[in-house]
Amino acid sequence: MIAACAQVGGDYREKVIRKVFNKEVLMHCPFCQDKGILVLEKAGYKGFKTSRGSGRSNTFAVSVKGGYVVITGCKKCGKTKTEVEKGLFG
Repeated sequence: MIAACAQVGGDYREKVIRKVFNKEVLMHCPFCQDKGILVLEKAGYKGFKTSRGSGRSNTFAVSVKGGYVVITGCKKCGKTKTEVEKGLFG
């Protein structure tokens, strides 16, 4: 559904990403070390899952990792958003 809406307008996809990744962070550029790359951060959390079997269920804790989404490239050295993502996260 998101892919279909992204073709119609990229604004919907960006709104969804901004709701899930709710904290804006300024990070250092991996190439020029200038602090000016806007990144959205999603914090990790501990959730609960339930497995159900014949007549019984079991609830257990699971850890969900956080993540980052790069919003802008570097204005100082001119690197694009995809180049900065590869430099920061491999």
